[in-house]
Amino acid sequence: MKTVRLVRRLLAVSIAAVLLGLNLACVGPGAPTRQPVVARIWPSPPEVPRISFENALSRPADMGIEEGVLQRIYRFLAGTPETPLVNPHGLTADAQGRLYVVDAYTRKIHVYDRAERSYQLWPATGKDLVSPIGITIDDARGRVYVSDSAQALVRVFSRDKGEVLGEIRSGGMGRPTGMAVNPLTDELLVVDTANSTILRFALADHGLRGVIGREGIETGQ
Repeated sequence: MKTVRLVRRLLAVSIAAVLLGLNLACVGPGAPTRQPVVARIWPSPPEVPRISFENALSRPADMGIEEGVLQRIYRFLAGTPETPLVNPHGLTADAQGRLYVVDAYTRKIHVYDRAERSYQLWPATGKDLVSPIGITIDDARGRVYVSDSAQALVRVFSRDKGEVLGEIRSGGMGRPTGMAVNPLTDELLVVDTANSTILRFALADHGLRGVIGREGIETGQ
């Protein structure tokens, strides 16, 4: 019994030390402070403003998403550092207001859900992306498409859980970059930079429907 009580006390002291360290790291004198956002509009008066700068995003906290105490403890014990955006590339938002940002440096997808105050990194398991560039969403089917230019494929994720559903490689895809979903034709459009074409895939089964364009400067090229 004495041994059990001793272990419990040591564990309590360890947890208290971790919590103290986390709090000091967050609010200590050496912690960086965020400067107030300066409102900017473009163009300046007397022109009619069309763009307004609202905020800069690097970490979940910038979206009002804060880690809970248990999450901070787990990350601290696991030795997992905070993962800020390093080289953001493509980005999009779904019908629920979640923001998805492709990071070409970390080779991950940062998913920010301000309403639920949650943050995820995709893919959580399985094959890593090599050179993710573009991203788009099929809200009707709950799918997220991410182009990987180095692997010459488009990875398909489930929108709600971030699970890998499959990949698209057909159409002689050389270097997929930008993408878009066309709800009118129910198609996924993929820009193939290597071949100067746009590939049209059916959203229902990802079958290739056709190819738009070819290299050149004339009409249709």
